[in-house]
Amino acid sequence: MLQKKTLFQPGAFAFIVGWLLLMAAPNTHATPGNANCMATFGFYAFSNGHAWVELNVKEQQVYLTDNYKRSKQDNPEDHYQVCIAPRLIIETQNGTQATELSQFLFALLDTEIHFELLFNLPDSQLWLVKPQDQAALYPAFIHLLSHKQVLSAQPDLLIKPGQTGATVLDNSKRYDMEGYSVIKALNVEQLWQHNRGQGVTVAVIDKGFHIEHRDLQGANVQLFRVGQSDNRDTNHGLKVSGIIAAQHNQIDTEGIAPEVKLLAISLEASFTSDIIKSLAIAQQHQADIINMSWYLTYMMHPIRQVLTELRRSGRDGKGTLLVAAAGNQASSKSSSKALVGFSSALIVAAVTHNRQAANPVKGSFIDISAPTMISSLFSSPKAPLRETARAGGSSSATPVVSAVAALLMSYCPGISEKQLRSILISTSTPIATKYRAFTGNGVISPPAALKVLSSPKWSQVCKLDASSDAN
Repeated sequence: MLQKKTLFQPGAFAFIVGWLLLMAAPNTHATPGNANCMATFGFYAFSNGHAWVELNVKEQQVYLTDNYKRSKQDNPEDHYQVCIAPRLIIETQNGTQATELSQFLFALLDTEIHFELLFNLPDSQLWLVKPQDQAALYPAFIHLLSHKQVLSAQPDLLIKPGQTGATVLDNSKRYDMEGYSVIKALNVEQLWQHNRGQGVTVAVIDKGFHIEHRDLQGANVQLFRVGQSDNRDTNHGLKVSGIIAAQHNQIDTEGIAPEVKLLAISLEASFTSDIIKSLAIAQQHQADIINMSWYLTYMMHPIRQVLTELRRSGRDGKGTLLVAAAGNQASSKSSSKALVGFSSALIVAAVTHNRQAANPVKGSFIDISAPTMISSLFSSPKAPLRETARAGGSSSATPVVSAVAALLMSYCPGISEKQLRSILISTSTPIATKYRAFTGNGVISPPAALKVLSSPKWSQVCKLDASSDAN
């Protein structure tokens, strides 16, 4: 396996090779300030962690190819449609100063370049680099690789929505909703005898939030916006938030954990930098659980680094629980390159009301499943901030798991991410053998998980907050 330090070891070799690539690169013809889906800004290849990736243009669309596992035969399924922003993501040694790098580049390129700190890792830092003149983007990339404090660099990419990007999942088949309650189906009321999520912070990274909805009035919710809006209102974030935190006001529907603190982080586009900024907000506001009801078919290495660090060090070292959707449509693309193949995340699949597989997605990466087609919140011009709607697919199953995890974390605040994850999986209810490839270890079972935490074995961990019982 290629090691990162051999790919981008700072020095003259990287500098010379980079300039050779620059001289052979085509003109980008990009609109200033905008992402480019039709040309590469001069980029040809770069390191993404332990693998080389290549960028090519075909039929006026940029494609990324993971060259490390590329077969001799060209396979279209190994290609990912991307857009490139006129920005860089770089990793530097700890203690690197933005002013030093900016002055270094200004002396070489005679243009202003802005540095924004994105995330502090244990041994390094991630930065967003934005040249004032986009023509300086690729030269800045090459020069930065020659700087002794720069460990790696790559363009800021968006995996194209609708193809392989961070797309919302709301397309599984619909079925009769009458009389169905996920709260009753999962016996959540047993956990409500102890708490309703107080003391736990859940970050929902999504889009389409309407936190003014009448069923979120009184909820402890805070809205953040990351990136430039594309003006498409999906209501998706509202639906996910409603499953978790809709208030018990006898108006529309009831959330599973209505007393959590909800961080509604509106991720408008899935650029590497925007995803990292969203995760940084979750970290800064001490999220205990991060809900990601979206599918990312190809993960850039800096995102993996940040997620790994959140799981390791979040919650004062107990670890942040990362909960992600398994997806709704089977894909021939490698799951190992996707968010679902990332072992640090708890991957959630969807089941029907009668506990059959709801989607054709299957694989060993699925950890657990939960019901889908759940009544949640909605807003439309006809009835703004006053409606309910069905929430389907693994998008709706994922916040069910996040909300139940919040109830268990509130009951046992001393529990680690690793312990909670293990209990959720081991106490899930297996379903028919023919569906197990689609549903992981089984359907989440809140009473079974609570029973484990109520045993004497857990008394020392779970007695830390005896005041957590609901009134």
